[in-house]
Amino acid sequence: MTEQPPPFATALREAIAAAGVTLDRLAAELRGRGTPVSLATLSYWCSGRSRPERAGSLAALAELEGLLGLPANGLRRLLPERRPRAGPRAARWSR
Repeated sequence: MTEQPPPFATALREAIAAAGVTLDRLAAELRGRGTPVSLATLSYWCSGRSRPERAGSLAALAELEGLLGLPANGLRRLLPERRPRAGPRAARWSR
């Protein structure tokens, strides 16, 4: 059995297909709007390998929603809660 991509990834892929644009074009448009996202990152978002979490990525996501003709927060609302990240206290060694 194949694992299904998360709802965010599926919705993003479907929106891109419906808009008839390429990931290259979207990356160029985002760069032109001051919210650059690499082609690899867009591809990872589409596959479910990663998702936008950081402030810059979330700003780019808002631009992406506009470029794809989606309502504000149309994709963002599909993101799960932010994953906790290890901070300086999570070091694997002690002093």
